Amino acid sequence: GTLNSDTTLELSAGIHHLPPGSSCRVSNLTNIGISGVAAERTTVQCGGDGGFEFAAVTNLTIQRVTFLGCGQIHDAIEGFYGLLEPIRVVLVLKSAVHVSLLQVSVKNFTGIGLYGYELTDAFLNEVEFSDCYSHCSGAVFNQAQIQTSVEYTLRVASCKFTHL
Repeated sequence: GTLNSDTTLELSAGIHHLPPGSSCRVSNLTNIGISGVAAERTTVQCGGDGGFEFAAVTNLTIQRVTFLGCGQIHDAIEGFYGLLEPIRVVLVLKSAVHVSLLQVSVKNFTGIGLYGYELTDAFLNEVEFSDCYSHCSGAVFNQAQIQTSVEYTLRVASCKFTHL
């Protein structure tokens, strides 16, 4: 389907399946949200190589959702150095402004749970990464290539990493 600016996907309680090999890429939109009822009751389950990428978005909120079994393969990721082989990433946020992740869990994944590049005003609260199986890293943020005109801010209220 198509996603437009000023849209929040309201997910009901239960498991929402992303078909095998599918991924979700959102770019150049404003006021985008993915909202579940509660992280322990609203799950997006990927069938194999699924992942999510948000590029050049403004005012992105992801809240009360668990991402289960996700990890899209990336041969190269902008701003990620030392990438010698393809790696799986669940959530990619790049060149995004005003990002909030609230009560988000990333579980049963391989690779990187969250990769943020050139984020301005990003806020993480009650974000949890657990049960990673291979080449594991919960969250990776790269600010090395931030231009001086861009103010990079990342505020973390609480993040929990288990079994990585």
